Amino acid sequence: MPIASNTKLFTAVANGLLVAEGKLEWDRPVRQFVPSVQFYNDELNATVTIRDMLSHRTGITRHDAIWYKSDFSRKELFERLKYLEPSQPMRQTFLYNNMMYAGAGYIVELLSGKPWEDFVRERIFTPLGMTSTVPITGSRQASGPPEPSTRISRICRSG
Repeated sequence: MPIASNTKLFTAVANGLLVAEGKLEWDRPVRQFVPSVQFYNDELNATVTIRDMLSHRTGITRHDAIWYKSDFSRKELFERLKYLEPSQPMRQTFLYNNMMYAGAGYIVELLSGKPWEDFVRERIFTPLGMTSTVPITGSRQASGPPEPSTRISRICRSG
């Protein structure tokens, strides 16, 4: 039974675990840890932090048409961050943006060396005894392992 879309929560926690391990810092530019991330311009490249990405304060608005019901892999979505032009100054306005969470999720993969689903399962679900909780992708049911190239659409607790 689906319990809600909690992927943002788990993505934020996963990034927090990487911060605790010293693989990432909340308030240093994310490019210092993940040089492959590219934003729309040099100013964003030099200043966007993981806190900015998770707090919807990059100045970049939704751009949902890029990811919603798309066949793009997480890597391909990550590579498209550079096309998202800001509509507001950074850190001045709350602008909800799923693409920044897609990027933050892919950063988990890059820094941990594991797919987001595996990292969340191993580092969050299993230690908490959440053995019936699984990521649900847009292209599969609640049984079986997630397909690595699909995006997560929600978290499901089975049973």
